[in-house]
Amino acid sequence: MADRIIKGDSGNDVIIQNNDASRKIEVTNSGDVEVTGDFKATTVKATNLKANDGTASLEVANSTGDIGFSGNTNLKIKLPSAGGIYRSNGSTTVLTESGGATVLANVDIDSSNTGYTGVKVVDQWRINSDYSSGTGSVLTSNWERVDNYNMGDGTNAIIGGSTKMTESSGVFTFPSTGVWSIFSNIFLQADSGGGGTNNASAWIQLSTNVNAGSPTWNDAVRTKSYAMIGASSATILNSLVFFDVTSTTTCGCQLKFSASANTHVIGDSDKSETYVIFTRYGDT
Repeated sequence: MADRIIKGDSGNDVIIQNNDASRKIEVTNSGDVEVTGDFKATTVKATNLKANDGTASLEVANSTGDIGFSGNTNLKIKLPSAGGIYRSNGSTTVLTESGGATVLANVDIDSSNTGYTGVKVVDQWRINSDYSSGTGSVLTSNWERVDNYNMGDGTNAIIGGSTKMTESSGVFTFPSTGVWSIFSNIFLQADSGGGGTNNASAWIQLSTNVNAGSPTWNDAVRTKSYAMIGASSATILNSLVFFDVTSTTTCGCQLKFSASANTHVIGDSDKSETYVIFTRYGDT
């Protein structure tokens, strides 16, 4: 069967309307299709949907599927009270409205989200067992990511998920650029055979060429204690530093301590005794 064509006179529009003209479809002489009233359809194919007064439009690119706005800059997208924006599987929520509040869920917030000012990554590591380190050294072994008591799963950062720190022989490197804080807690105990006063110091060391064969380590912060007096006495050294990580390849940190007599580093796989917490606060 041949198509049936409804065609207006030259220069005139074609209008299909109800009796009082409150609902109508109008094909203008310029080529636009204008709908007055609600428009209901299973599928709508268009490259340019315009506002009723023609001041703004929603444009869908044919080749890429990109959606863009033009014209009026006050366009708004309103979430339905019982719906929202979902991932491609149609069931995993991304943006929804609940009780008057907008809820963002199931998204990774990393350094590419420059408008988000909250904490983006928190990752906590600890020494999981005691070891003797003589009179001091870099803490190169027995590191693990915290994995119990809802403090972490041992695999991902507690905030940031797969955007997490990497550790190798005590050298930590960062998953994203930005401003980070590094807080360390080093628990030291004098060896049982020691005596007298055992002075101890702890450092957070930073490097901006950690990928070099022989990195340059800078003593960013130092904490000192004179508390270990006599065999098996103990002390805790806390340090905090902020680090502007400009490269995930070249920036790194490590923890170091020294003591005037043989000393143990205290660690545990169940509770955090010697540990470090990395927090990303925002962009540079």
